[in-house]
Amino acid sequence: LPPHWPIQGSSGYDFLADVSQLYTDVKGGESLVRYYATWNSEAPTYETLVYQNKSYILHHRMQGELDNLMRLLEQLEVLPADALADHRDALQEALSHLLIAFPVYRIYSTAFPFASEDQEVLNQAFERAHEAAPALAPQFDLLRVVFHGEASDDDALDQRRLRFVMRCQQFAGPLAAKGVEDTTFYGYFPLISHNEVGDSPHGLGMSAEEFHERMTRRPLRTMNATATHDTKRGEDARMRINLLSEVPSEWMKETARWRYANEPYKSSLDDQGGWPDANFEYFIYQTLLGTYPFHSTPKEEEYEERLNAYLLKAAREAKQHTSWSEPQEGYEKSIAHFVSQLLKDRDFMDEFSDFAEPIALMAVTYSLGQTLLKATVPGIPDVYQGTEYWDLSMVDPDNRRPVNFAQRRDALQMLDAPDATHREVLLRKLTEDLLDPSIKLYVLSETLKVRHRHRELFAEGSYQPLVVQGKRQDHLMAFRRVWRQQEVLVLAPLGIAKLPLTNFLPLGDTCWDDTQVLLPEAEETRWSNAFTQQTFTVTGQLSVSEVLQNFPVALLIKNVL
Repeated sequence: LPPHWPIQGSSGYDFLADVSQLYTDVKGGESLVRYYATWNSEAPTYETLVYQNKSYILHHRMQGELDNLMRLLEQLEVLPADALADHRDALQEALSHLLIAFPVYRIYSTAFPFASEDQEVLNQAFERAHEAAPALAPQFDLLRVVFHGEASDDDALDQRRLRFVMRCQQFAGPLAAKGVEDTTFYGYFPLISHNEVGDSPHGLGMSAEEFHERMTRRPLRTMNATATHDTKRGEDARMRINLLSEVPSEWMKETARWRYANEPYKSSLDDQGGWPDANFEYFIYQTLLGTYPFHSTPKEEEYEERLNAYLLKAAREAKQHTSWSEPQEGYEKSIAHFVSQLLKDRDFMDEFSDFAEPIALMAVTYSLGQTLLKATVPGIPDVYQGTEYWDLSMVDPDNRRPVNFAQRRDALQMLDAPDATHREVLLRKLTEDLLDPSIKLYVLSETLKVRHRHRELFAEGSYQPLVVQGKRQDHLMAFRRVWRQQEVLVLAPLGIAKLPLTNFLPLGDTCWDDTQVLLPEAEETRWSNAFTQQTFTVTGQLSVSEVLQNFPVALLIKNVL
């Protein structure tokens, strides 16, 4: 966040993006992007698709606003009258390209000179607009006079220029929202877990080092969100889909077979071939992986009804073969028919379950890690209604269904372990049945108890990355929060699909071998694990296999010796 902004932090979507990118393998993400290009060979690049969709929104949904901006430009007299008279149409076209080319929602400067980051945004916008319409170079030069962001000797003229720039920003934001989040995100599908508010499917994956760097400079009063009323899919659905980046070869093999086997379920419309098209079919397979409720036994028609409602919305938002303003009944029926046949086909569902259920079970570790990180990195954890349990919801209104809070209250009472014996039995139960959402509720509740007991630590404490060494050093992120004499240490596994797992969890010696977390203190320190209540006396190095012996993530509290 720009340091000069008079705010305490963001609404949390930036954390949502960072944690989702952390749980995405960079090399696997690159493989999925290449595979998507072969699956959907006619698809434009992401940048081209964004430009096309923003152009469509501007000229088909916001043309009146564009006309109003041109009238305002004339009224404010910030350009020579002859330039407006002789080049009005070309100027309007250049202005439309400039608004479309904005790489972010908008700039926020309200006085000259503009902040350096806003100047950089404007430079990028002009450069991108010029690439798209080089013939309009003279008109871009004229607009640069208005947008250059520096004060002149004429205060009245500067105020008129500033008014026009700020008025343009009122439309640049909604143009980006409608063109990118509400259109492109429904038409570009290398890995749909990143088609998300605050995130981007353009560039997949983030190293632990980059995540640490971002958290080190993260404001202490900002919000940490992982799900909201407006997210495109549930926080745990994203973790499942992210795991595809760790098994790209297996995913490619399965989807290639499904594509061939399920071709008969496609509909022929006007002799144009099978529908839904290949792009949307790929979206359906990822959606099934992310949202199929292995943890429950719902009536199949209930899931199918929810899925069809979501896919209908997604198809209309994409505006490729149908839309809200011009619905194409035949195409929409083809989607419902395709999904119905998939869910009825026992051979397909068996194959799908054989592949997807292990993914769902492995993703439990990432869901727990996401929950733990949200509540321990700098910032204030934001828990959206119902996400104390598995959140496999689809976009609104699916993610706004009624929540059974009584069920969660009862579960909390069951999770309250009064003694060590009870806790040992509880942990064994939680880690044996990973589809039971109680394990997520347990991590959230125990972590929030630690926050409550150490309020100053989480409100004021520094974030310090820790060094990991050993055979699995690339598969663990570790950090500590420190405030005066208080300290907690967090361990969260990464890249678990490549690890030897126990019941799909990264536990014990078999998994972690000689992996160690290096602690800055050379003297002896004692730690207690909030999830297992085990204590560890450590001198310089913390054994990961010991700490993660019985539970896949750890929150350690430093005890005073």
